[in-house]
Amino acid sequence: MADIDFTGVIIAKAEEALANGQAGRAAEWLARLKPNERPSDLEESACYAAAKEAMAKLRWGSAQAFLERANAARHDPFVQRRLGLIRQRSSLELDQESLELVAARSRRATRLRTDLLQPEVSGVWAWAAYISRGYESGSPMSRFIRYSKESLPPEEQQAMARIGGSVLCRYIEEETPILAHADVVVSVPANPGRYSSRGWSLPDELARRIEKHLGLPFLFGALESQAGDLELRGMSWADRRRAVRGSMVARELGDGQGRTVLVVDDVITSGATLREAARQLRGAGAADVLGVALTHTEG
Repeated sequence: MADIDFTGVIIAKAEEALANGQAGRAAEWLARLKPNERPSDLEESACYAAAKEAMAKLRWGSAQAFLERANAARHDPFVQRRLGLIRQRSSLELDQESLELVAARSRRATRLRTDLLQPEVSGVWAWAAYISRGYESGSPMSRFIRYSKESLPPEEQQAMARIGGSVLCRYIEEETPILAHADVVVSVPANPGRYSSRGWSLPDELARRIEKHLGLPFLFGALESQAGDLELRGMSWADRRRAVRGSMVARELGDGQGRTVLVVDDVITSGATLREAARQLRGAGAADVLGVALTHTEG
């Protein structure tokens, strides 16, 4: 009887598990082999995917351990960057009681039509409803969004960023599958004129908080606005889609090349801006695009 190639059997089991979306199981199979017997590319892929599985379950210690294994298997600057972010990850800047109070006083988004954004955007989520008119327009989150469009002193900008970032990160952690899929985060670019007058951009700050608290590298400047004085208020969905085409351009994606990009915005209305961002990112080499926003316009 021929000798059984146990190394080959285990590698085949690991490949099968990874192909079936069982990255943690694949990493377990490979751990049965001596380090010099493990194919470096396979171990890196399995351990990186297992790290994302662990992040989605908020098992940050396991995620760090898997990233350390992935980095040891093959020194990839991107894996090293994610590992560094996980090691330095900080807790949310609002405590649980404050987050629950914000949630209790906010109307949740319920009307987001994700199918309208496909295939450019594979999945999209929004936390709260933004009400632009009527008696509910005075709701805390609706006022928060309107206030964020104003020119604010630096201390108020940072307070807004802490509130919005903590709420959005908690939402991503507890109510979406984003951490199991996304590799990097990109913000919807601010209109240059408005950015100059306001001195800040809430989507940029939300993306920075996602990097800080959830360990997704922020590719600042990956999308650049070409919009001029584009004004979308009052336009139909079809008119918005036509108006935003070419309103931004994707720059060199770097770490986002061939990976899943999460696009973050403060408000989704028709989804036309998010869809154009995804079109540009895919054209620049993103393998997939997801979207998340603090609010969705529902009144």
